[in-house]
Amino acid sequence: MRKAVKESLDLIGGLDSLVSPGDRVLVKPNLIAPYHYTTGATTSPHVIRALCELAKEAGARKDTLKEYVA
Repeated sequence: MRKAVKESLDLIGGLDSLVSPGDRVLVKPNLIAPYHYTTGATTSPHVIRALCELAKEAGARKDTLKEYVA
């Protein structure tokens, strides 16, 4: 999964073009529905983990997960 996430980000210029050393990163997954991630209705925890790891490697000092339900 990590490789797929990195390749996807590379297609839009790479995470280095979005994250600078010392940045704080907010990751907003889609967790709004009570469905298993394999249905495609919510974000896979594997994607979230890969994204957070890649952000740290790009120099992010902190990452935060945030979800909001209205």
